[in-house]
Amino acid sequence: MDAPKSDHPDDTKISQNKTIEITISVLQQYLWQDSIFLPVLRDDIMNTPEWLKPGLYGVACGAIAVAVIGFNWGGWVTGGTARQMAADQSRTDMVAALTSICLDQAKRDPQLAERVALLKAASIYERSDIVMKNGWATMPGASEGNRPVATACANKVGA
Repeated sequence: MDAPKSDHPDDTKISQNKTIEITISVLQQYLWQDSIFLPVLRDDIMNTPEWLKPGLYGVACGAIAVAVIGFNWGGWVTGGTARQMAADQSRTDMVAALTSICLDQAKRDPQLAERVALLKAASIYERSDIVMKNGWATMPGASEGNRPVATACANKVGA
């Protein structure tokens, strides 16, 4: 059932205002029960009672304080930071596990004494290159050496 259409703009505005008033009155009947203040679709929607304002300010300030304290001193992190921390820790654990294989391969090298002397004489920047040239940082089944593993292995062999 369609409402009759009017070409006069005031008639449309009056019809819209009447619809809004009816909607507000229906909502007020269902939402304003037992003195609970629930402003819905009213002109004074931003005017809250004075007794409610301190509570709202307290909730807002408390939420901000909890977030600041939690992220700065409570150890909270965002999802991105947690993923980065997990990736860094897994790389560290992987290097630690593969370094033992590198040390084992170094111990099995027949020219270990000569290569360790060369490793100790080299600068700290050249040590990982020496370990990679010797093949100690190349894991079984891999074709190339692993630079972080070579650095950790050179530090342990050269110590």
